[in-house]
Amino acid sequence: MSKKDAVEAIATGEAAPIFNSATLSPEAAKALKDNPHLSYEEIEAIEMARIRSEAPQSKSTPPPMPSNPDIETVKFDNPIVRGDLTINEVNINKPKTGALRGLSLSDLLKLDVDTVIKLVPRVSTPPLAEHEVANLDPSDFLSISTAVVGFFASADQRKKARAEAESAKAEASLTA
Repeated sequence: MSKKDAVEAIATGEAAPIFNSATLSPEAAKALKDNPHLSYEEIEAIEMARIRSEAPQSKSTPPPMPSNPDIETVKFDNPIVRGDLTINEVNINKPKTGALRGLSLSDLLKLDVDTVIKLVPRVSTPPLAEHEVANLDPSDFLSISTAVVGFFASADQRKKARAEAESAKAEASLTA
């Protein structure tokens, strides 16, 4: 018997109260015993108040989501406009071997424009078309290129490079 059925049965006098620890909390059972005319909604409110009081109350901000080392987010200085959609940033996923098929690694590591234009649509989210990558602003193209090539460094090297880039960015903003 559900809580609602039990409360209605008691309220209408159709059945004797059948409660156990699985149906009502001690607080709700006591309230119902003290006032047998409580409605289901009132009992539910008592149960919800008890649940809220037992829940841990944290006023602090939750910890940030851990960043995925296999995804690099690139924010565009000049967004891509695709119809009604404006793309302000793109996630570059770490290329798997299949995404590198048909490309020269040496050309990629030299930031060969044609090679990067072919690879980015394979590893970007949202997927960018080759013509969109080819039409990127040079600063945005360089940001995407370095994000792609950065995956060829070890995780420690990427972490160190990211920290250096952040500190350089902070210093540049202070002098500007």
